[in-house]
Amino acid sequence: MTFRNNLYTVTGQQNQEGTARYDLELNAEHEIYKAHFPGLPITPGVCLMQMARGLLEDHTGLPLEITLVKNVKFLSVISPVEQPRITCSMSHIIVGESGVECRTQLSAPDGQVLAKLSFKCKKRDE
Repeated sequence: MTFRNNLYTVTGQQNQEGTARYDLELNAEHEIYKAHFPGLPITPGVCLMQMARGLLEDHTGLPLEITLVKNVKFLSVISPVEQPRITCSMSHIIVGESGVECRTQLSAPDGQVLAKLSFKCKKRDE
């Protein structure tokens, strides 16, 4: 399932070798929030992982699938109502023969860190 331009929209980006930064706007009207949770929408962790994977695909230009999640820390609830704008910063992006790996940090506009993710991907068969 593609979340870009559906669950979230990229409103800005800065890409350099080994790092990337994406400014995102969450769509509080997305179907996921109707179930997770009615009246108190919270972005599911699995959606945050898939968003990071999709942005890593954008950065590398490769179709990717997650093969290993090294570390996940959800430090604060991410609500599309309370925090409709977040930043996804990726560092230590390493593209090698065995795949792609990176460290990702999701943060609020005030700099508060909301989540930290570290994962590896392999090129997906299209």
